[in-house]
Amino acid sequence: MSIDLKVYDNGDHTCLVWLPTDGKAIPDCRGFAIHRIHNGEEDYLHSFVGFSDKDTFDPQSPWKFPLQRFLWWDYFVKPGDTVQYSVVPVLGPDKDHLTPDADLASPLTPVMKITGQCTPHLSAYFNKGIVAAQWVSRALAKEPKGVKIKDLVAKPGDPLREALSGLLRPQILSLLQEAKASNGKIFAALYELNDPELLTALEAFGKDCSIVLANGACCRTSSTATTRGKTPTSTPISTSAAWSTRTSPSSPRRRRAASFPSMCSIPAPPTR
Repeated sequence: MSIDLKVYDNGDHTCLVWLPTDGKAIPDCRGFAIHRIHNGEEDYLHSFVGFSDKDTFDPQSPWKFPLQRFLWWDYFVKPGDTVQYSVVPVLGPDKDHLTPDADLASPLTPVMKITGQCTPHLSAYFNKGIVAAQWVSRALAKEPKGVKIKDLVAKPGDPLREALSGLLRPQILSLLQEAKASNGKIFAALYELNDPELLTALEAFGKDCSIVLANGACCRTSSTATTRGKTPTSTPISTSAAWSTRTSPSSPRRRRAASFPSMCSIPAPPTR
């Protein structure tokens, strides 16, 4: 018997999924330890949870906090890192008498480089969103009393904003900087364009920036325009009508969005 392990990478973290190769329960298995080789250095992933609230984590024997599940994530990687993993069953008659069984461990996975580059011409990057997690609560606790999270995520340079924006914010800003430096043009489809850094970067292109904007609501102004859910016409979408519903009509963001060139035409579907 051994362990069948699959590892997936999205450029920000890895996801590990495993099961016994024969699909059967492992006798006296109390959980699993994840042995990792990270940039050439060996360690174990921290499971953060013991068998009881009184258990104390032993950094010299991290496998004594085995994962009692078949799915885990490695958030302690960053783009460019290389990783390999092996899932090791931890056996014992009870939680105080545990031993990792290397004979039943999964083979070490091939070297994986952390990257958002899916193919030579396609990459994908993600943000983290606003989540009700302990690390977000701890970050908010460091801010002045009364500060709201929605104000922090809109403030360039704020540590919480940068953490929640993940790889998406720096990657898209870097892409725009490279395009501007090479006198390139931008063609983009965006949803709810209201980020201050992104607006500034896009405005720098002037007429060399063409954008299709959406906000999930009716946003056409032409007499031939249709509302959401109806058949689109071939009329170009007006830039003056495509901005986030969170932006008030008189705000600078609406005026800035309206300064972009006309949108691409959306052709009507063919008649069958």
